[in-house]
Amino acid sequence: MARFTFRLESVLSYRRGLRDQVQQVLARLLREDEEWVEKAAAVEARKAEMMDELKQIVSAGRLDVDRAAMRRYHAGVMAVELQVIAQQREVVAQNLKRVREVLAKMEQDVRLLEKLKEKQLAEFNAAEERRAGREREEAWLGAHWGEFAE
Repeated sequence: MARFTFRLESVLSYRRGLRDQVQQVLARLLREDEEWVEKAAAVEARKAEMMDELKQIVSAGRLDVDRAAMRRYHAGVMAVELQVIAQQREVVAQNLKRVREVLAKMEQDVRLLEKLKEKQLAEFNAAEERRAGREREEAWLGAHWGEFAE
């Protein structure tokens, strides 16, 4: 019995490889976004700490201007850090969007080739079944030819 060979198997394999690489890029971008979220949470927590210390300094009976000014300065620096983090997350979000679009297209291409392979395999199997049926018929006729010749 003949074996089925998909003529576009190398193309399918190549497209699968590309798709896998894009999936790895997507995973890396998702990890990067999560890291930015964690950094933002840490900066936000430090900023809240600074603001609490500032409130304690102000609410204390005696105002320490230098300490209060330093806390305000650090809170301002952290606010700028949060803006930078937000901008970085926006860049990552744009990249994620592009990568997801590319991945969707690659998934579609791979599925298309896989469906073509399945269709060709089904056609091959049907043709093989017809060929095997004809061979069985011919073998039966050959074995029983004498019965019909009489």
